[in-house]
Amino acid sequence: EESRHGFQYQSCYCEENVYLMGKEMANHRPIDEFHVIFVSNSTRSVLLTNQLANENGTVCWDYHVILLHTNANSSLVYDLDSRLAFPVAATEYIIESFPRQVRSELAPIFRLIPLSSYLSFFSSDRSHMLSPLGSYLSPPPPWPPISSSEALSSNEIDSFISMNSLVLPRISQILSLHQMLKFVTTGCYE
Repeated sequence: EESRHGFQYQSCYCEENVYLMGKEMANHRPIDEFHVIFVSNSTRSVLLTNQLANENGTVCWDYHVILLHTNANSSLVYDLDSRLAFPVAATEYIIESFPRQVRSELAPIFRLIPLSSYLSFFSSDRSHMLSPLGSYLSPPPPWPPISSSEALSSNEIDSFISMNSLVLPRISQILSLHQMLKFVTTGCYE
């Protein structure tokens, strides 16, 4: 088990935590073994269990972001906000983090993005974390906002959170829970 303490972390900024963690991981392993996964749905309210943010482990996030590492030997999830092992087998993570018997408006949908594309196209000016009065809903990270070389604007987070398959079609794939489980066990989702 690797230490989650070796990575930069700011609560409520999972998209930035994963960006920095992925960048670091790509220095030591082939980048094509990694995918970034955005979890959300059309109502932007996904039920997750085994999360550190709540005493009982259950939270309802508008979105969540994790890092997936797959190679011939294993499929592992890195989630800095999870109570599960770090990393944890991807099938265990999915089974233990997303309850099966849940109302459809709380069910997860997954946007699967190659890490190389995420590092190239993601950007966030953190405006999604500002209240109507302009103060941060959660303290921002100490590092500068993420601004990737090929990002179309200074704030692409809504495109990545969207579970519309017509958004970012060249760099990502939208998967159901069943397809995600199939992907982490077989390497394909169809």
